[in-house]
Amino acid sequence: MKEVFDQLAARAATLGALLEPNQIQMFGRFCVDLAEYNAHTNLVSNSDPLVLLRDHILDSLTLVPLLRGHQFSRPTSSDDGCSLSLVDVGSGAGFPGFVLAIACPELSVTLVESIGKKAKFLEMVAGSLGLHNRVTVINDRAESLGRDASWRETFLAGTARAVGPVDVAAELTLPLIRVGGFLLLQKSHAQLDDELTRARLSLSALGAGDPRVVVPDAEALGKQHVILVIEKTTTTASQFPRSPAAIKRHPLGGAR
Repeated sequence: MKEVFDQLAARAATLGALLEPNQIQMFGRFCVDLAEYNAHTNLVSNSDPLVLLRDHILDSLTLVPLLRGHQFSRPTSSDDGCSLSLVDVGSGAGFPGFVLAIACPELSVTLVESIGKKAKFLEMVAGSLGLHNRVTVINDRAESLGRDASWRETFLAGTARAVGPVDVAAELTLPLIRVGGFLLLQKSHAQLDDELTRARLSLSALGAGDPRVVVPDAEALGKQHVILVIEKTTTTASQFPRSPAAIKRHPLGGAR
């Protein structure tokens, strides 16, 4: 286990996410909690620490330098001491949202997870790591939150790692992000080629500009992927997000 997390620190630094010793310890505890919970409730297909490092944690950490980039945000202070608010839609086992909460002490994270057993895990690990002051877990659908005035267009940043193609992820997440904020989506090169044209058709309807493509260091990451940086330029029209059935039947990017 120690060798795995020594490797995490070195590779994360190469990716632009410097981690303190206490953060490495928190990742270790997070992996232990995940493996124990995964033994009776399926969160990930393989909870071996090396697999979690390679496939999930480092993948999530590639977003850290973008979250901290001043070209995307002008942080404002808040009562909890956090300068950046992020919503993670479809959090699952906590990737990328929980990883980002550990890596970025300045980050206030809201994890949106519709499946009760997964939301329960996220609540449990937030308590285990002492992060309840910066991590909020909401057991609900993103479509409901996006139509709720108390949540709509309140976050500076958003992520949605495993909720579908770019046009679907954007429709679920952009209504929660305020004008001037941004959405970060992680994709493989193959997904990018397949989804980007349709994504451009949908993003303008949702109040966003064309995505910028960022390519993390493939050697440090252990695989190739890209990050789409999507800035929100205008208010999202009130009809979005639509119902889950409407999104499935008529995706904004057109038929698949």
